[in-house]
Formats: sequence, structure tokens, C-alpha cells
Amino acid sequence: MRQCCTGYDGNLKQKYKTQEEAEDAAERRKDEGVKVAPYPCEEGDGWHLTSQNAPPLERPIKVMTKEERPLYTKRIKNRMGSLFNEELVAQMKTEARNNTLPILKKKIEFFQNEFNEKHKEYDCTMKQYRLAKKGKEDIDGYREKLILVKGEFNAARQKLSAANREYESAKRRIT
Repeated sequence: MRQCCTGYDGNLKQKYKTQEEAEDAAERRKDEGVKVAPYPCEEGDGWHLTSQNAPPLERPIKVMTKEERPLYTKRIKNRMGSLFNEELVAQMKTEARNNTLPILKKKIEFFQNEFNEKHKEYDCTMKQYRLAKKGKEDIDGYREKLILVKGEFNAARQKLSAANREYESAKRRIT
């Protein structure tokens, strides 16, 4: 018997060369009152035992060496390649481009219109404030309105800026 892989408790598992060997060991454990079943080792040739109460992890925990990492990465990429081939990725990007970008453009248009309205309102209020100041009128009401409108104008500018950043970010991700 060889050892490899780890169980749910982190201990090394026994590895049996054949399924028959593993089934014999399972029978011996059954006589001891422990229910176990054989299953094939994910690392390759061999079999392990698992109890019904504690099923094995989908992937046994294994510490990789620096030399093993590139091989593991290559294996994952090969699996991903079979799941997500280039055609599928291109199709997903096209769908995202056709759906996401137009929605974000409409969002930018909306915030651009809001920004333009707030900009006009700010300019108008600033002119009224200056005229009142020039005419030596009571400017307290104009000052309060100017502060309020300036806050709304700045908020609209920030929303527009955020929408533009969101669009550019999505555009970079998709293309």
C-alpha cells in the first residue's frame, strides 16, 4: 500500500493499487463496524476508501511545489479551454458589447442632460447674485440659493464623471 492524497481530516490516505484490493480493505473495515467504500484516486492510478459519514473533498488538499505549479496551471487552462473555447468567449464579448455598452451610453446621456440643466441653473443663479450684489440689494437669499445650486451642479458633475468611468471600464473589459 502506498500513501498519497489527504482525507477530510488532513491525514494522508492509504492508496490501493487495484479496486479489488480496496474492496477487500473495505470488507475488513466493515467487519470492524466501519462503513467505507472504494473510489478511484484523483491523482491517477490507484484507489482510496471513503466513509459514508465523511465523504472525500472534491479535490484533496495538496501542497504543490514550485515545480508542480506550472503543470497544475496548464492542466486548469486545458480544462477551461474545453469549457470556454475561443468562440464562446468571443460570443460572450459580442453579447456584452451589444447589451451593456448601449445601456451605459444611455446612462451617460441622462447624466449629461442633468449636468447641462444644473450648469444652466448655476449660471443663471450666479448672474442674479452678481446683479443683486452690484445693485446693493439684499443678497442673502441669492447666496443661499447659489450654495444650493452649486451643490446640485457638483453632484451632477460627479454622477456624469462616474458614468463615464464605468463606460470606459466596461469597454476595456469587453474589447
